[in-house]
Amino acid sequence: TFKGVHWVKTPDYVQITGQGDFTKIHVPKGDEGGELDNHGADGNGNPIGGLIYGNVFGNNQQFHEWTEFLSYKEFCIRACVGPNAPNNCNHIYDEMGCQWNMPANYNTGVFESCEGDDSLPMGLYGTSRWHQGVSPTPRAHPVPSSSKCVKTATI
Repeated sequence: TFKGVHWVKTPDYVQITGQGDFTKIHVPKGDEGGELDNHGADGNGNPIGGLIYGNVFGNNQQFHEWTEFLSYKEFCIRACVGPNAPNNCNHIYDEMGCQWNMPANYNTGVFESCEGDDSLPMGLYGTSRWHQGVSPTPRAHPVPSSSKCVKTATI
């Protein structure tokens, strides 16, 4: 199912992006997906009760700020820590998809784990916050630099 996966640890979040054939897990072909996050419209998460734990920044740490997208061919997830976590894992751009929310490497045929710089927070342009649905839609932020990548044959 996975055709490429890119793991990046930055000072303020861990992010996993990639490509695959997610019709094999019953995502309908052509479905561009949507956002899953820790808040949801009612504050209970989307899906309700959705939690993420990890060992990247501490043992069995719960990430209180995270965002995730899944379409029939692409996925991305970011789990954030620190005082800027709400900006780095903003969850109000549910129609914008992976590459706008989480600029990164989405290449197929590559499985890697890297260290990287933080991206500019999604939707923030200088001191202004763009809101979904307001025209014109700004471009995604540039892909932040990464280094110390270790490649593997697959996951």
